[in-house]
Amino acid sequence: SDVENKFATRHPNYEFHEHNFNSFVSFLHEKIDAHFLIDENVYSNSKRNRLFNPWITNGIIASVQRKIYFYEQWKKSCSDHSRHGDDELYQRYKNFRFELRKVIKQAKKTYYYKKFENVEGDMKKTWKLINELRGK
Repeated sequence: SDVENKFATRHPNYEFHEHNFNSFVSFLHEKIDAHFLIDENVYSNSKRNRLFNPWITNGIIASVQRKIYFYEQWKKSCSDHSRHGDDELYQRYKNFRFELRKVIKQAKKTYYYKKFENVEGDMKKTWKLINELRGK
């Protein structure tokens, strides 16, 4: 085969046998399963992750964690005599949440804009992308 010939030119002392190839494939599958397999329990219950939202970046994830921190700080300030908590903490949380929502919307818009640019002129791929957006 073509692959065998290319490999033989790079590794002249290597003898190609189907058994060697099969053991290589088995080894490769083991390594992929050990290091790259996705834990289905984590991703099966939620559509709020990178598998379903590829526009989510590390920066956005860090910002979500910061929003959660602001929320927790505000909730800690809530008590029986002050049910709505510290107004300053709430405003910080509310403003950050608003800005984060805008950033996520813009990231999603940019992501799909680039995808539509890549399929420009190919109606089949364009409709496939439209149906992906529609959830079909």
